[in-house]
Amino acid sequence: MAKEKIRILHLYYGIMNLYGEYANLLSLKRFTEEKTGIECEIISLENMSEAMPLDYDMIYVGAGTEKAQKRALADIVPNAQELKKAADRGTVILFTGNAFEMLGKRIKSAKGEEYQCLGFFDFETEETAKRITGDAVCENVFSEKLTFCKELKDLLADNLTIGFVNKCTNIKWEENHQQSFKMLLGVGDDNTKSFDGVFEGNIFGTHLIGPLMIKNPHMLKFFAWKILKNREEESKAQKVLTADTPLESKAYLISVNELKNRISQENN
Repeated sequence: MAKEKIRILHLYYGIMNLYGEYANLLSLKRFTEEKTGIECEIISLENMSEAMPLDYDMIYVGAGTEKAQKRALADIVPNAQELKKAADRGTVILFTGNAFEMLGKRIKSAKGEEYQCLGFFDFETEETAKRITGDAVCENVFSEKLTFCKELKDLLADNLTIGFVNKCTNIKWEENHQQSFKMLLGVGDDNTKSFDGVFEGNIFGTHLIGPLMIKNPHMLKFFAWKILKNREEESKAQKVLTADTPLESKAYLISVNELKNRISQENN
C-alpha cells in the first residue's frame, strides 16, 4: 500500500525567509512530484505550537535578520526535545543561513547577551561587528559518511556545491565534528577558508544560501533521496538520483565554471 503524501514543514516562513529560501521547498516539491508521482505538501507555519505533532517528512528553517533569528529561537528552543525526537524518527531537518547557528549551544550577541539554542551540536556562535558576504564554492565532504549508497556518494563527490554567504558571526566548535562542506572559495563557519556546516543523522545545517537547492541539482537530489529513503520508498529514492535535471544542470554548470575561473585567478 502506497504511503500518504510527503509533508514538508516550512517553519518561520515569514520571518526566516530573508533570501527567498521558500524556493528551496518549491523546487523540492516540483522535482519530487515529477520524478516519483508522490504528492508533496508544504505547510508554512510561524510557531511550533501550530506545527505539533511533528509528523513531517522534512522540517526547514531559512535565514533571517539577527532580530528575527532571536524571535525564532524563543519559540523553537522550548520544543528542542520534540524536534530531536522527530529527527530520530526519520524527519529530515534542514537549517540554512543563520538558522544553522540555532543548532548549536548558544549565541552571544555583539552586545554580550547570550541566547540559548537547540543544543544539538557542540558549538557556540559569537556575533561580530564585521559582516562577511561573498560567493562560496565547496567540496561535499559530508559524502564520506554515505558509504551505504555508492551512487549518491559519487554524485556528491563529483559535484561542487555553490552558494552565497552573508553573516556577521564566528562559530567555535568544542570538539571534532562532521563538516558538511570544505571551502574552496569563501569562508567557513569560523571565518577562515576551512569548513562550513554540519551533518549528522537526519540533521543538516549550513550557512550557504542561494537558495541551496536551486543552485545545486545534486543537493536537490540528495534531500529528495533522503526523504524517500527515510520513508522506505527504496525504488523511488534510487530513481531521483538518476533523474534528469536539464535546465537546473545547465544553470549550475554556467555558475560553477565562472566560480572555478575565479578560484584559478585567485590562486595565480
